[in-house]
Amino acid sequence: MRFNGQKNDYTMTFSFFSFKTVRALVLCCTVLHLFGCSTERAQTEEWPFTPEVQEFVEIYAETGGEKLEIWMGDDTVPGPQESLEAFETPEGLVMELVASEPLIRQPIDLHFDERGRLWVVQYRQYPFPAGITINFYDQYLRAGFDGVPQAPPNQIEGSDVITVLEDTDGDGVFDSAKDVITGLNITTSVLTGGGGVWVMNPPYLLFYPDENGDGLPDGDPEVRLEGFGLEDTHSLASSLTWGPDGWIYGVHGSTSTAEVRGIRFLGQAVWRYHPKTDEFELFSEGGGNPWTLSFDRKGRAFSGHNGGNTRGFHWVQGGRYDKNWPKHGPFTRPHSFGSFPVMEHDGYSARFSMTFTVYEEGKLSGYEGQLISGMAMTSRVQASKFFSDGSTFRTVDTDSIVMTSDRSFRPVDTKAGPDGAVYFADWCDIRMDHLDPRDTWDKSCGRIWRLQSENYRPVRPFNLAEKSSEELMELLGDERKWYREQARRLLGERKETSLAPRLRRQAVEGTGQLALESLWTANLIDGMDSEWSAVLTEHPDAAVRAWTVRLIGDFGMVTEQVQSALLRLAAREEDPEVRSQIASTARYLPVELSLGLISELNRLSGVSEDKHIPLLIWWALEEIITTDAEAVMAWLENSDHWQTSLFRNHLAERIARRFAAERGENLSFTRIDPYENWIEYAYYPRSRMPDYKGDYTEWETNYTPEISKRNLNRLARLLEKTPGPELLDKMFTGMAAGLDQGPPLQEAPESLTSLIERKWNELDQTGAFLYTAAQLGYPEAVEKMVSLTEDPDIGEAERARAAGLLTADRGREAYLTHCALCHQSDGSGMERLATPLQNSEWILGPESTLIRIVLNGFQGEMAMPPMKTLSDNEIAEILTYIRSVWGHDAGAVSSAAIRGVREETGDRGRMWTIQELSEFTGQE
Repeated sequence: MRFNGQKNDYTMTFSFFSFKTVRALVLCCTVLHLFGCSTERAQTEEWPFTPEVQEFVEIYAETGGEKLEIWMGDDTVPGPQESLEAFETPEGLVMELVASEPLIRQPIDLHFDERGRLWVVQYRQYPFPAGITINFYDQYLRAGFDGVPQAPPNQIEGSDVITVLEDTDGDGVFDSAKDVITGLNITTSVLTGGGGVWVMNPPYLLFYPDENGDGLPDGDPEVRLEGFGLEDTHSLASSLTWGPDGWIYGVHGSTSTAEVRGIRFLGQAVWRYHPKTDEFELFSEGGGNPWTLSFDRKGRAFSGHNGGNTRGFHWVQGGRYDKNWPKHGPFTRPHSFGSFPVMEHDGYSARFSMTFTVYEEGKLSGYEGQLISGMAMTSRVQASKFFSDGSTFRTVDTDSIVMTSDRSFRPVDTKAGPDGAVYFADWCDIRMDHLDPRDTWDKSCGRIWRLQSENYRPVRPFNLAEKSSEELMELLGDERKWYREQARRLLGERKETSLAPRLRRQAVEGTGQLALESLWTANLIDGMDSEWSAVLTEHPDAAVRAWTVRLIGDFGMVTEQVQSALLRLAAREEDPEVRSQIASTARYLPVELSLGLISELNRLSGVSEDKHIPLLIWWALEEIITTDAEAVMAWLENSDHWQTSLFRNHLAERIARRFAAERGENLSFTRIDPYENWIEYAYYPRSRMPDYKGDYTEWETNYTPEISKRNLNRLARLLEKTPGPELLDKMFTGMAAGLDQGPPLQEAPESLTSLIERKWNELDQTGAFLYTAAQLGYPEAVEKMVSLTEDPDIGEAERARAAGLLTADRGREAYLTHCALCHQSDGSGMERLATPLQNSEWILGPESTLIRIVLNGFQGEMAMPPMKTLSDNEIAEILTYIRSVWGHDAGAVSSAAIRGVREETGDRGRMWTIQELSEFTGQE
């Protein structure tokens, strides 16, 4: 690692001119002649593989590598001028080149500092970390290494570079370039502020002191955090961003794990770190493969996603979002019992709106407040509007604001600049598919583009750090989000406490954005106090109320005045986002106050129907069960709580499941050993092995008699007071699911067995009640369960299916694991890649035809690969699920039917064609 210790080192001054000028065209032609993008790829002997891994890669290339070759075809990366000419934009917008190869190669992250300088992370070391060797891959191409790279300055040098571009004369051309940090090894993000430069260099978060802010580090970096994983260098910790609260936020990709400060999480998260208090925590977890975190003017957090038919995630504090459970494992909390989906979307449905910014800079007419998404997979830039969806949002596409025929346009980061334009880091490669272990990436090119208005006017050189505090205070009221964010951060770093009273008055007496900015800035300077916080809970602006609640939770302020203010707010609050934040914050407050807030939210109309609030309330309640279960039992003695739709529809079943599931002193999950005979995985590219090696289990409990008895006795107490058969059914459904987690129940307490005996003739002997009674060993229930199946030796899972229980959850899980990546979670398919499943004649038609397609694949306008490596049960669950959702009612598919077709088709090794299937079924 080298840092630029003198201003003249590693400095290159030149001009990035618009291609509309002759001199730029000459420069472009010269660059292309000397340094044009190469089609040459890295050689296998340079790859850091053991001989066994080399064998794995060769097998993988033979069995699945053709997918990459077909995807890339004969296309090559065009030169910058040709790429520029291929862009199509709406009237009033233009694309301009900011920088390109040879200076910029493989850019992955952009950041503007308070001087308007553009910081660029060049990810040239990708995909293999320097200095360590890959010992194995699993079937998801997660790598195992023989060590962990050391942190700078002691590491083996890599090829990653952080470069600073600057427009020194304000003509809109970045005429100076400086490599300020070099020799980095797998670096995903850079952020300035707090007296230096923050660098995400997994497994480390590094801080380079830079006291004078000239962009040149003053010395070696400090390691602030460590433990971020490296298993998949396509999905690491990344996207460093300052939050309005003074924390540094980042996201974590899907296929790498982490253990930071004792917090173990399996990727897929938004995390945050406070540079002053040195605290680290997960802000939210789950989701897909998030990238590029963006805060809007109200402080809401959004990130892109690699799935289809969505623009990504709206992240709320403490949220838990959909995951591919077997591949990515469970949440950090064992009793989540639910998750949030992506934002609903209407518009272009193809995958990969992985990077975006919420645009609020006032320079692109017609797009203020819209999401501007760089879509790397489909080489386009899409604009979308936000619409409220309860406490969250949905998106609707407006314009495709950048289109191109250039397949190498791969926008992987999007940032708004101080000039009001939108900048894109263009990875610039025909290859986009990372599901191939070979390093055949084009290392020779990379571009940075600027989307601007036709009447674009650059900004003159400036340095906000040199402005007085009074001038920065004025900028808090600026219409442009970028300037407000910079002013807020700089004022927070100066910590002039004399400004705090004025800011607090502005927050209390002001309205709209200035009130919110004043709240944030006062908090950064001097924190929160109880009197001020209590007053702000009465503020007319919902965002101010929501952020007040959030900051109260962060600071743990629990004075009597604050408690009273929060309870009053919860009892009358109508805004769904404020309600959502109250539910989130309840987790961080004392038990009595937390239960009081839950009680007030439970009474509010409309809460039960919200997409986020019911689960946020459950997660708060579940944490109290973990720390003080008897307090929750006492809370449940109040029968009023049981009468609400929130309790009936969301809490009752989960409470019963929670008590039934915890039957031991240890909760754990495991990952089936993926490294025994791991080379075999190469024969099954992009699918699971038949024996499921490498998949995570759910959280499970051990069996400790005293704990089991204590929790089941609590459950019996709740069942005794449960009013009405409908609510009892929900309680038994939850109880059945909880008893299914972990080892079988060895002994049921007398309180439960006597209750079952009394209820046996009172209730319908079907469904959840029947199944639960059988789980508890009630003889008549066991006999009846066995009679429901033809084979008395069939397993418990099949008995549950016979009783009509749990099938939907297993089928949905299997579908999300194996099918949703292409066909989407809602079955809408993906343009040019996967056909829609909604109302498909193949889904709704004869089951034997559908089974043939799944077992052997289908070759038509779009190809579907065979899935015969899945078990009969798994395929049956998937097909039953997709024939019963999205308005379908085509009937269940049994594992016996799968087995019969599998035997009938035998060793068929080719896909079905539409002609063959038509002849077979007699359909046209």
